[in-house]
Amino acid sequence: MRYLTLNQVRSQLAGRRTVEQLLPSRAGGVAYVSVYRDRRGRFTVWHAECEDVGNADVVDLYAFPSLGPEAQEGQSTSFESADAALAHSHCSLGASPDGWLGHGMIQDVYAGRKRKQTQAKHA
Repeated sequence: MRYLTLNQVRSQLAGRRTVEQLLPSRAGGVAYVSVYRDRRGRFTVWHAECEDVGNADVVDLYAFPSLGPEAQEGQSTSFESADAALAHSHCSLGASPDGWLGHGMIQDVYAGRKRKQTQAKHA
């Protein structure tokens, strides 16, 4: 998996492309964070938690059911700068500065995580 450098993340966001990150596993669920630049030029951090109903072949996190009613729509917060949005993601949501990927790539990370879980069960 090729993770983005901080300069690449900033470049992606400046070009109005979304960056995402799969967050550490949570009991019974999976969480991810997306950062994107909206039409007004603000940087939005979108945090979602969903039920972990996938496997190595079923990886469409965006279609998984939300984890409880309070997480149904996810949560978003907007910032004036990319750096402020990233800092919020790192400090408040537990995102890693070295874990950012382009949009859709978190599904590959999720598939790898599920493969490792399956291998560990059969070891």
